[in-house]
Parts: sequence; structure tokens; C-alpha cells
Amino acid sequence: MTLVEVIVATGVFTVAVLAAAHLLFWAMRTFWITGAETVATAAAQMKMEQLQSLAWHLDDDGNRVSDLETNLTGRSESSGGPGLSPSPSNALAENVDGYVDYLDAQGQWLATGPTPPPEAAFVRRWAVRPLAAAPEDTLVLQVIVVPLANQPAGGRRRAGRGAGESQLVTARTRVR
Repeated sequence: MTLVEVIVATGVFTVAVLAAAHLLFWAMRTFWITGAETVATAAAQMKMEQLQSLAWHLDDDGNRVSDLETNLTGRSESSGGPGLSPSPSNALAENVDGYVDYLDAQGQWLATGPTPPPEAAFVRRWAVRPLAAAPEDTLVLQVIVVPLANQPAGGRRRAGRGAGESQLVTARTRVR
């Protein structure tokens, strides 16, 4: 073998190793994103089910019944919260008391409040908004779960959907 052949073989080997490393990096990143999206979607679905379980109907006499006092920010439901009261306009973008909680890497509840605990992996926010066309009888419910790795300093959410995020939206209507 000549020196030129050895240099060419080394160059080809180096390019192949770098390509394999790049492929491995992207495979690991995709694996992380998929796992985070799975946890985020399950956590968003759990919160959406909690919101949908709150009273929002007409009683037998046609009176509106609305749960405006259940607290959904704890490990279990309690009193002293906003229930299905309209949320502040920034509830999906910032950590608003009564509309935010924090989850670990497996999606288990950890805490609530304006700042996440050190072990938190996800922030879950939700919003309750009356539909403009029928504000007394129709609500739009939104839940977003964001990996804290996607959160910029200050806790304010960037526009658009990031890696590992999940967002659910539904409407709830009282019918006559």
C-alpha cells in the first residue's frame, strides 16, 4: 500500500464515522422528542378530562349550573380554585396561579405556583375562555404541556409549538 492509499482510506473512514455519529445524534434527539410528546400528551389529556368533569350543564328547571370553585392545581381536586371561571388572557403563555402545575419526567404531579421546583420536567398550563358567540353556554378549554427544556428564561412561552410539546383544545356547550 502506498501512502496515498492510506490517506484516502483514512479520509473515507473518517467521513463514514462522522456520518454515523451525526445519524446517531439525530436518532437520539428524535427518541427524546417522541418520549416527551408521549408524556406531554398523556398529561394534557388528564388535565382536559379534569376540566370536562366539572359541572357545566342546565338543571331540571333550565338554570345554568357552573363549577366556579374547584381547584385543579393540586394532586387531587379541592375547593378554593377558579373551576371553570374564565382564565386570564396570558394563562397559556405564563405561569398564572390557578392555571398551572408542574410535572416530573414521567408526567406525575409535583407542585404548583409561579416557579417550578428543581425536579420538574414539564409545565402544564390551561385556559378557560367563553366562546364569543355564546359566552353564557359555551367554553373553549385549552391545555398545553411544555418540557421545561423548551422554556426560555423568565418562564414566558415562545410562540409556536416546540419539540416535545402537546396542546389540546375542545369546546364545552350547555344544551337546552
